Amino acid sequence: MTKASNHIRHAVAANAASIATSFSMNNSGQARQRNHRLKHLVQPGSEALLNVSAARQGFTIEQYRQAHRLFSPAHYQMGGDDALIYNTKLNEFLPSSMVMPLSVNNTLPRAINNDIAALRCMSKQANSETLIDYINQPTSRVQGVMMVHAGKVVFEQYPGMNPDDNHVWMELSRNTVRMVFSQLISEGLVELDRAVSVYLPELLGTNWDLVSVRHALDHTTGLDVTQDLQTIYDPQSNIARFLAAEFGQASGDTTQKEHWLDVIKQIEKSPNQIAGHDKCASAITIAVLTYLAERIDRQPWSTLFRNRVWGHVRATAPMLFTLAPDGTAISHGLVLSTLEDAARFAMLFTPSWSKISTTSTLPKQWHDEYRLSQHPNKSNLVDIFQVDKVFSDGARYKKGKFGQGMYVDPKRDFAAVYFSSQANAYEQDEPYMMGYLRKASQCLD
Repeated sequence: MTKASNHIRHAVAANAASIATSFSMNNSGQARQRNHRLKHLVQPGSEALLNVSAARQGFTIEQYRQAHRLFSPAHYQMGGDDALIYNTKLNEFLPSSMVMPLSVNNTLPRAINNDIAALRCMSKQANSETLIDYINQPTSRVQGVMMVHAGKVVFEQYPGMNPDDNHVWMELSRNTVRMVFSQLISEGLVELDRAVSVYLPELLGTNWDLVSVRHALDHTTGLDVTQDLQTIYDPQSNIARFLAAEFGQASGDTTQKEHWLDVIKQIEKSPNQIAGHDKCASAITIAVLTYLAERIDRQPWSTLFRNRVWGHVRATAPMLFTLAPDGTAISHGLVLSTLEDAARFAMLFTPSWSKISTTSTLPKQWHDEYRLSQHPNKSNLVDIFQVDKVFSDGARYKKGKFGQGMYVDPKRDFAAVYFSSQANAYEQDEPYMMGYLRKASQCLD
């Protein structure tokens, strides 16, 4: 840490009390958010001062102990140096369940295309630069990139992690839940237009009676499950309380720990959203869907996902799902795997799925929809996969909280993934990396 950074932190800390006092005069959610975020801002490890290459080289025992001492959802969300540790070592901070693939120590064949490294892409923030130059910039905070075409790796770089390191997927992992639901729906085990509480009787008599499975998959619950920068740092918001409960911690300055399901039962209707109409992506909704899938299959998530998906795949290593205190999988984001295994999961949506799996984990009707449909809508089955962007040629892109990304182009048999540790990268409308992935896919056509 530099002397300048220390000086800034000490100056902020010196003024924190007076600033917090002025905020406390207003009991609004915005005031609570500012106050709570300020508290974490002045903590060590909240700033991104280390180069991401530190994750490849390893951390000191002092860095590990600090990260453990300060571990909380809000501190993690800051995206600083401690988050760099959490992103590759989260299973050392939360209990986790190992999901075994069909076999391990498998390696995808390589056919490296050196032209990809020289691809250039324009952004709103910078001039055109080559892909290799961009990912090696300290400011990009990219840790690993892999592109696969027709079942072969055509590009890979690891500026901030080792090839056998695990890394958190964040929002990319939500498609593990959605892939399972594609199977449950195809098998007639769940009806899209039945209420969530029909399958989860413990939610009967709550506002989840008004939410159908389709609403949950579409992220149109109409409930107050908003997950953004303001609600994450408001300790009284539903999402902050929910995440704290999953971490086995009390929310904010309270001392009382809650069960995540109790938080969900108390959620009210949103004053600004209508069920089935207004979209609001949230970890809470994915948690409910995970719980629902476990109830239908009568198996814990790790067993369910192994039997339905990962157990058919010839992979590099097991996938890790972190767990809440009651053993429920935190499948909405806190899932870890190697970069190559993340690429394998993306390949399950392409024609090359048979090169890594003994069966199609995505039912045929969904494969056809995913490959042919250009603009998903509510009448289209593929809409449950909720990607962040769909291109006119059918290619799709999904992004994650810290700059993770998954790009799938079924028509070109192309899949790409990347991991990063960039604070608030999810707020970017169109991440810079997406342009490179799309250019690479098109140049291989």
